[in-house]
Amino acid sequence: MQNELLVQRLFEVLTDIPEPKLNGKPSDEIFVKGLIRQSAVKSSSVSAALSIPGGVAGLLSVVPDVMTVWRIQAQMISNIAAAYGKNSLLTREQMLWCMFRQVGVGLVKELVIQQGGRFLVQHYGKKNLAELIRKLGLKLAHQQALRMAGRVLPVVGSLSAGALTYYDTHRVGKNAIRLYSREVILLPPAH
Repeated sequence: MQNELLVQRLFEVLTDIPEPKLNGKPSDEIFVKGLIRQSAVKSSSVSAALSIPGGVAGLLSVVPDVMTVWRIQAQMISNIAAAYGKNSLLTREQMLWCMFRQVGVGLVKELVIQQGGRFLVQHYGKKNLAELIRKLGLKLAHQQALRMAGRVLPVVGSLSAGALTYYDTHRVGKNAIRLYSREVILLPPAH
């Protein structure tokens, strides 16, 4: 049941690609790294705060925590794409690749393929994308189950949740830089 909820929420987050919100001039690498740092601090603060209660209350905060962090990460990806002038190219497939490349490499590696100095983005239909997200959801549910063990201990769980989320958001940002700092080519849908 929780896995299906996770899959449904993930699909909702990825279907609703946020408009970029940039403050300042997105002209250099320092600006983009600042976007990542801000998002990592914000997402880790959310995770740490929602993990404070510990025990059953801490376990109940997992889904809201994950959904909020994914929204923060999705906004960061959109902002990074815009900073590189590629927000008009942003797709659900790219969002998945940036967010989960490090988690489910085998599952999302076909979405975006590096060819020389450019990235080719494969278009998945809604049905295929939903199936991919379902498979990814199983992997993510397992990962979250491991993280939930730490939430039972109030202070330790809060600190570890915040640290893991900071690290994860930073990796998502690096994936986005890797993608959008190069040429991105959208492939036509396969028939």
